[in-house]
Amino acid sequence: MPDPQLFAMVSPENVNPSSRFSLAEFVEIQPETSFTTRNSFSDENGNPINTGFTSSLTTYSFKAGAETTTVQIVKKMASLSELEQFIAGGYYKEGTAAGFRNLDEYLQTLITKEN
Repeated sequence: MPDPQLFAMVSPENVNPSSRFSLAEFVEIQPETSFTTRNSFSDENGNPINTGFTSSLTTYSFKAGAETTTVQIVKKMASLSELEQFIAGGYYKEGTAAGFRNLDEYLQTLITKEN
C-alpha cells in the first residue's frame, strides 16, 4: 500500500491550519476502479488528535464513460451522532466543497496544457 497521505485545509485567507490536518491511510486499492482510505484528524506530523471523531472510511469509485468519468464517493462514519456532528461542524459542506474546487482548478490546468 502507498504511504499515508497528510492533508491540510488552508482557507483562502491563509488561516493557520494547525487544527485542520487530515490523515488518509490507504486500506484497499482496485486499480482503475476504486480505492478506500481510513481518514482521521491529526496534527501536522500525522499523529492522531482527539477531535471527538473516530476514523471514517471513504471509498472513491470511478466509472469511465465515452467522454466522461463518473466518480462516486461513499463516506462511512462510526455512528450517526458522529455524522451529524461532522455535518453540523461544516466539515462536509465547506471542506468537501473546497476540495472539489481545488480539484476542478487543477484539472482545468491539465485541459489547458493539452490544448
